This record gives sequence, structure tokens and C-alpha cells, in this order.
Amino acid sequence: MVVLLPALLLLVIVGVQAALYYYAASIASAAAQDAARAAASAKDHDWQATGTQRAQAALDQSHGGLEHAQVTVTGDVTGPHTTVSGRCLALVPGLGLQVVRSASMPWEELT
Repeated sequence: MVVLLPALLLLVIVGVQAALYYYAASIASAAAQDAARAAASAKDHDWQATGTQRAQAALDQSHGGLEHAQVTVTGDVTGPHTTVSGRCLALVPGLGLQVVRSASMPWEELT
């Protein structure tokens, strides 16, 4: 019994940490997709700033699920490419797992 309780607590902590990582990855993925979509539709305007602002708005709506978030918006002939990176919340101090998610979209054009 003395061995089971610490093992059970460790299992709970690992499970909660995995859920926090999944949550942070979902936030980063959604922010990257929103930024790519916004940048693709603003091709003729300042598309990099538009994509970055949209990603920051999505990150602000998450209320801190992704710490130290950084947004990178680049593009080429095919369309914008966005990358959102940061660290997930950690139950164990100093653990801070890195989360990186990217998204790409083709340029939107009126035909």
C-alpha cells in the first residue's frame, strides 16, 4: 500500500501534464490556422501583420494555455506559412515542454 499511493499520484500527475500539453498544442494549432487563413485572405494588404494580429488574438482568447508564445508568418508564391511556438503549462517546475505547430494556406484570389 505504501508503494501504490506514490505510484498512483505519479500516474495522475503524468496524466494531467499530458492533458496540459495536448491543450497547449490545440491552442497553438488553432492560432496557426487562424493566422494562415487571415494572411491568405489579405494578400494585397499587409498580410504578415494581419496574420500575426489574428494569431495573437487567438492566443489571447486562450487565457494563458500557451506560455511565451511566438508567432512567425512567412510566405512564398504558394501562400502564407505560419508557425506558433511556446511552452505548455507545467505541474512540475522547470519541466516546460516546447510546443510548435505550423499551418499553410494557398493565397485567396478572386476569379
